[in-house]
Amino acid sequence: MRTYRIRFFGKVQGVGFRNYVRMVAQSLGVCGVARNMADGSVHVVVNLDDDTRLAFLEKVASGPPLSRIDHMDDAEVDDRSFDGFSIC
Repeated sequence: MRTYRIRFFGKVQGVGFRNYVRMVAQSLGVCGVARNMADGSVHVVVNLDDDTRLAFLEKVASGPPLSRIDHMDDAEVDDRSFDGFSIC
C-alpha cells in the first residue's frame, strides 16, 4: 500500500466531483481525502495498492456528468494513514 497525491484540473469544482471521487473510493475500499484548492483544482490523497490504483484512476477519470478533467498528475508521497474517505 502506498500513498498518492493526485491533482485534477479542469471543471472539477461545483460539479459534484469530490463526492464522485468519494463514491469511487468507497466502492473500491480506498481510504483518503479530497479537497478543493484555490486554483480551481481538486487534490486527492489516497492509500492505494498497485492493482487498485489503475482502477481508481480510470473510474475517477470518467467523472460525474458535468465535470471535465483537462489534466491530472499524481505522485507518491510520504505514507499517511486514513480511516475511511472524507471530503474537506
